[in-house]
Amino acid sequence: MGLHNYATASIGLAQELEKLLDDAALEATARDLAALGEADWLRWTLAHDAEILDFVSSTTSQRAKLKKWRDYPEFGRLVVASMLHCQNAHSLLRFLSDHADALGPGGSYRDTTALAGSLYWDAKDMPLVLWPGDLEDRCPSPFPP
Repeated sequence: MGLHNYATASIGLAQELEKLLDDAALEATARDLAALGEADWLRWTLAHDAEILDFVSSTTSQRAKLKKWRDYPEFGRLVVASMLHCQNAHSLLRFLSDHADALGPGGSYRDTTALAGSLYWDAKDMPLVLWPGDLEDRCPSPFPP
């Protein structure tokens, strides 16, 4: 599977995870995150990185068995953080896919290094997203711009 296909699949996974929150749970999660604040939300996601990775990589049936994460607000946080993880994966995979030909094997290492160094700055400027854009139709971001 090429990077473009993985990028597409990562958005599909974010959409699958979104279905885990009904409207009431989503609104409760937004209120929880607003009260938590941006800085503490980022700290929470970093502190729970391993759990987020497990949740994203689990199948639907495996996720259903994760009893630790059934209570709110933790479950809502985990779902939103996992959706963001998938959307970040999509952004990076699309970025890499768009430059795969230029960075692939066969080119001069000097040219590849020059291009990769430039692309680093483009990748570094990818925006930090705190609320999945896919949720905006159902519930506005708890973090206004």
